[in-house]
Amino acid sequence: LNFEVLSFTLSDWKSSRTVLQPTHNHQHLLISGNESSAGLVYMYHIASQLLIRTFAGHEERVTSISVSCNGQFFVTTSVDCTVRIWNFLQSEAVHVLKPHRGRVVCSLVSSDCNYVITGGTDSCANVSVFELCVLFHSMLPKLTPNSGVVKFLDKETETN
Repeated sequence: LNFEVLSFTLSDWKSSRTVLQPTHNHQHLLISGNESSAGLVYMYHIASQLLIRTFAGHEERVTSISVSCNGQFFVTTSVDCTVRIWNFLQSEAVHVLKPHRGRVVCSLVSSDCNYVITGGTDSCANVSVFELCVLFHSMLPKLTPNSGVVKFLDKETETN
């Protein structure tokens, strides 16, 4: 196997918690975490290293970025307790959700792109219906309330 490693430096980037995610086609990189602009998400074209778009809306640090498998939208979560759903062509979120009673720390878009699953500091994993942008189901842990933070979500691959 032959791999090509591309790297570039972002001028004036200062962060201890950078969050990044490639887009569906791996042509662009979504990145957040610059201390001087904590709530912004930047989209860079990887090959040219050009800034394509800046997505503004979060008031505090972004904690996760998840891209839909159809490449039509992406989801961000934040310390500001919101989940934002973005269209790649617009600089502002198309939907803003607040499905948790605390900070939202992780996200996942279902493989059919119909659901957005989020985890937060309220010890819940929540499922929201994408098109309706409403909370569909909240999964509380079987432990005592506020027993921990849902830090990680993962898709299980189905096999036939």
